[in-house]
Amino acid sequence: MSDKENSERTFWEFDDKDISKKISYADFEKAHKNEESINRKLDSYIEALQNKGFDFANIKAIDIGSGRGDWLKKLEIYTDSALGIDIDKEMVEMCEASGLKVIEEDFLKYAKKIESQSVDLVSAFQIIEHMTTDDLLMLIHEVSRILKPGGFIVLETPNTQNMLTGLYNFHADPTHKRPIHIVWLDFVLVQMGFHEIEQLFIDEDAYKELKQTDERIVKSILHSDIKKLLRQVNTFANAQTNLSIIAKR
Repeated sequence: MSDKENSERTFWEFDDKDISKKISYADFEKAHKNEESINRKLDSYIEALQNKGFDFANIKAIDIGSGRGDWLKKLEIYTDSALGIDIDKEMVEMCEASGLKVIEEDFLKYAKKIESQSVDLVSAFQIIEHMTTDDLLMLIHEVSRILKPGGFIVLETPNTQNMLTGLYNFHADPTHKRPIHIVWLDFVLVQMGFHEIEQLFIDEDAYKELKQTDERIVKSILHSDIKKLLRQVNTFANAQTNLSIIAKR
């Protein structure tokens, strides 16, 4: 059956062997991603790494779960040695169509082929919340092994300290397995040999403005106990939507 015929089939015409073809994760992402916001956010990662003294020129980089290739497009400005790895065939084809270097494979399998201390930068944006605990531990272990001394890991995952993310948005993606807590993630990174672990505050000015607005409301309340409660609510309501972590090997 051709792709055109396949796309024109109605939901009930799919049997249990090919029902997954009805769902495109690439289309799901496209419908819920803001290109301008993503570009601005990724620029913040570039700036944060540069502030750490990281030189992007001619680096060897690996992007785990490269998706549509947003981060790879940023990296190709600096290097010809940026590689994306993704298990989603449709995502891989999208990247290849844009001229990006991407392979269709599970990182944990591909990592066995990578020489120790041979990579400068490894990134995983919105990936680790899709993994089991054992797979996540193995991922960080393998990244620690393949990174050169002084290399960096970049991790981004939904921040469930933000109330809207924790109670609602996290569950929009049924492939999410579990939220990742910053305390646990920080501990694991240290155990795996990372240091200079830093949580980035992306779009900090926007969050600061929200907090200042809410603080004016809090100050207008006279009762001290209610003030304390509202400040706690304010903290969780305006927490960043993502945990953004960089750490040095």
